[in-house]
Amino acid sequence: MLRPTIALSLLLLAPAAGATALDDVLRGRCAVDPRLAPVAEAALDDPAGFDALELRDRSHTNHVPAPTVQTLVVRGAPEDLPGAVASWLTGRSPAPTLARCALLERDGTLALVLVPRLVEPRALPVNGSLRSWQITLPEAASEATLVTTSPDGAVARQAFDATGTASLPLTREGTWSLQVLMTFASGPAPVALWEEVVGEPSAAGAEADRSITNDRHLLGAINGLRRAHALAPLRRDPLLDLVARAHAQRLAAQGTVAHTPAPGDSPLDRLRAVGVVTSRVAENIARARSLAVAHTRIARSPGHRANLLEAEVDAIGVGVAHAGGMAYVVELFATRPTLAGR
Repeated sequence: MLRPTIALSLLLLAPAAGATALDDVLRGRCAVDPRLAPVAEAALDDPAGFDALELRDRSHTNHVPAPTVQTLVVRGAPEDLPGAVASWLTGRSPAPTLARCALLERDGTLALVLVPRLVEPRALPVNGSLRSWQITLPEAASEATLVTTSPDGAVARQAFDATGTASLPLTREGTWSLQVLMTFASGPAPVALWEEVVGEPSAAGAEADRSITNDRHLLGAINGLRRAHALAPLRRDPLLDLVARAHAQRLAAQGTVAHTPAPGDSPLDRLRAVGVVTSRVAENIARARSLAVAHTRIARSPGHRANLLEAEVDAIGVGVAHAGGMAYVVELFATRPTLAGR
């Protein structure tokens, strides 16, 4: 199964539940989706060690094409729970009208599952090998793109047209991974992730490469993937490294994952602030319990994989930071970056 690029799990020694007060907390922050209840149940089954990747896959099993699943498990006094949940949700529902959630309480423990953004594509009738999907663009988004990974690992992008429709000929047998990216004020973000199978499904992807333990290993894995797809390797650029490392350290300090954490603070803005001029910029971000898992998530996410296999970029900066047992990874791509005036 394809793995998510961002997942968060957190165990707090705080409170159990009061339904009415919690309803008030959720109102205006997310829409309760009963299909996510089994995901919350899975988190309750192993509150100290559940795998957020498995929870994301479970959401797909229950027909929720979630690109990201975040989960909070809480135990404690019932009267304290609404405040703990409200605090945790703050900033995690950047588009409340798109956020989906589910709550489940059992034996004094409560699990809250959150999908921060979800726009569900509607499949149109199949026409031979041609498959089409339609979406409704929310007011908060300015554009939408369908990014696909074919069974052989190649990636492609296609913009949705004015009617919100994108079509793709699925001519190769196996499992196709599809992701919808939308552009918000804070930058591009995944809003849907699902699979389509033609013929027999592809074999399960390889496990995370445990030998990836530092930024040099990450670069080697990225260039190995590019060589496998007949692309030139990326050269490491010290200025891109500087910007990527600073952003990774800030994300780790804040415990967040964002391409544009504040207005005027996009990847391009950060490069311009240090005097870097380039014709093309892209950025991958991941947070995981190891660099190996972070790389696996990035490589299996169609949108992030498209950046790894972008033919027009030739330079990369890699930033890694650690906090709270998590690794924060920033990969910054550019085309012929130079200092202004040179």
